[in-house]
Amino acid sequence: NCLRGKCFGRGQLGRDGRNNMIYLIYGTDTHKSRKKMHEVLQMLSGKRPNSEVFKLTTENWSESQFDELVESLGLFDQKYIVVLDFVLGNKEAKEFVLERLNEMQNAEHWFLILDGKVDVATIRKIEKVSYKTQEFEIVEKKKGDFYPLSRY
Repeated sequence: NCLRGKCFGRGQLGRDGRNNMIYLIYGTDTHKSRKKMHEVLQMLSGKRPNSEVFKLTTENWSESQFDELVESLGLFDQKYIVVLDFVLGNKEAKEFVLERLNEMQNAEHWFLILDGKVDVATIRKIEKVSYKTQEFEIVEKKKGDFYPLSRY
């Protein structure tokens, strides 16, 4: 259950001795961040092939459904993968998620949070309890930064 020296699943303890099953992927380069989210999702699904994936977006966001996913125990030791797809842009949803970070951290399920531009305070709160945080920013090319291949 390890990838590049980092382990997932029961027994993976974070800095504070708790399970870390929260993965934050964010940034203005939504193409790269979404691609990374799919890679992580595929890797996690490979670790637990029978894991059910739940995707919550701003369109289908429900506090009660999210609470149920955080607090539920899967039947027959089944673990869920919960994807929060750009829900932090919704102020009420963001506050609700941030209030439940400790419960998410202690849950037996994995949580992938995918979002665009996220404020620093939110990032810091999530980083404290997350397994990993990755930012994907669009790099703007400046005029004059072009180097022809013939130079190399």
